Amino acid sequence: EDPLLAQKYKAIALVEHMRMKEYLNDQGTLKNKYPSSQIPNKTLSDIGESLDHTNDELKNSKIKDAHINPGFKNIRLTQNEEDEVYLDLAELLLDRSLCILSNQCLEYINDKENSVRVLFCQTKSKMLQLRFVEAIDDLNKLIE
Repeated sequence: EDPLLAQKYKAIALVEHMRMKEYLNDQGTLKNKYPSSQIPNKTLSDIGESLDHTNDELKNSKIKDAHINPGFKNIRLTQNEEDEVYLDLAELLLDRSLCILSNQCLEYINDKENSVRVLFCQTKSKMLQLRFVEAIDDLNKLIE
């Protein structure tokens, strides 16, 4: 029931889905880092000189207005794709027996009545919460 945790998992799911659909590239996911055992080539005097040089450049340069790009280069998911992300996240949470979080994800889906996957997730959630009578009613809806 933690809203920050729900927002975190929502953001992770959206980014992963956008990467799967190749709206976003995998840039920035891997860290290119030299091993700590590697000896640096620069000496302390070289580092000091380069710092002095950059400080002089900063003092002489004009301050520019920051240009901020909109998130994800203004690529947005359609409503059906968002519903698919929420369903995938709800199924993932149900696999880990997190029924309440899964139900919160299902609340964000717009087309609940026509989706068999939504009904199946709701039924599975009710079974995990030991509400078997309601789960049987939902299973009967699935059969019809």
